[in-house]
Amino acid sequence: MEGLLESYLGYKKLKFDINIQFQITESKEISTKLSYIDNRYIIFTFEKPSLFKDIYYCYDLFEAVFYTNVREEIDEYDQITIRTATIPDLLLSFLPFFNPENFDVMVIEEGIYEIQKYLPKTRNFLKLLNIDFTKFNIYYFKPFENIKILEKLEILNSQENKKIIIDIKEIRPLSDEEADDELNKMLKFS
Repeated sequence: MEGLLESYLGYKKLKFDINIQFQITESKEISTKLSYIDNRYIIFTFEKPSLFKDIYYCYDLFEAVFYTNVREEIDEYDQITIRTATIPDLLLSFLPFFNPENFDVMVIEEGIYEIQKYLPKTRNFLKLLNIDFTKFNIYYFKPFENIKILEKLEILNSQENKKIIIDIKEIRPLSDEEADDELNKMLKFS
């Protein structure tokens, strides 16, 4: 996983196409396109749910301003960092938990796929206490011997009857022209 992230670290402009399925009590699906531009802007649109379709969202990391663009009517929300302050805290608390040292890792090859299964080392103890635990599956597409392309991440409960599936349809660098088009759609008033 670290190698995959490192392969994109040099890029200041990236495009993500992500589909997220929540299979908890009932199945819900979110489909979004996200652009990360100049280490400053995060722009995203939703394909699903349809209620949010054709609305552009933009977060300016430097100015801590959140913008929405609905039918070319732009709204600006200042000091949004108060609302989003918990997001970095959540990530910081989650990432140490997802330290590979806390997990037993099994790697399974299925055809042109590599699946890395992360199971907590304390799972047997947690089972004895009847405590549900989280496990992770990371799916890589391997078109050639030393190339891995992240395709999907699953977060599952211990019985695997509840899960969140993050399907990564695309991660790619954005050209300067594409990034400018994205910014112009969102911030044409600037």
